[in-house]
Amino acid sequence: MSGKLNKPIMLRLSEEVVESVELAAKAEGLIIQDWIRKAIDYYLINMTNTCPKCRTYNSRDSRYCKKCGEKLTNIPQRMVKEIYDVLVNFTVRLRDYTNNRDIIKSNKEFDLVQIQKLIIHAENLIKTWSDVDMIFQISKEGILQSDIDSEVKKDLEHQTSIVDDINSKISDITMDLIEYKKIIDENQESQSKNNLDE
Repeated sequence: MSGKLNKPIMLRLSEEVVESVELAAKAEGLIIQDWIRKAIDYYLINMTNTCPKCRTYNSRDSRYCKKCGEKLTNIPQRMVKEIYDVLVNFTVRLRDYTNNRDIIKSNKEFDLVQIQKLIIHAENLIKTWSDVDMIFQISKEGILQSDIDSEVKKDLEHQTSIVDDINSKISDITMDLIEYKKIIDENQESQSKNNLDE
């Protein structure tokens, strides 16, 4: 790519994505543009069978680069690690939510401020999970289309069970949201009635 002029590309990103990119770039001491370039480069090397030496794209089952003969890294293995890291990160967030939910449910008197915080947390989890699930499904499809060994297949099966478990928990969270919002509504109705009585 050296010696070639950079071609500008216009991107429209949501405010939430821009905020995330800004934080990630700041953490690495980079400006946003450099962080995005680095992220794209990482994706091309790690999620496609791109030769790290000459940057030639190869078919997923290629073991050696068709242009320079460089030995290629096992793409499915890298993809398995990539999606596993994403799942572990999300599982930690899910555990944090569950712990907070259990604390609230164990108290007889509801702390409305805590419930409102939990509603925000739950809605963020559901929104994030749709992205995580999409990453998993796309990656899984790519791995299954490759010539995978038994160890990679075993890892993928393990991750699929994690995804199934999280999907079940997300369903529970959706039911929690209905319950929590009902508590908030009932409390607001009660306060309105008390105000009228006064």
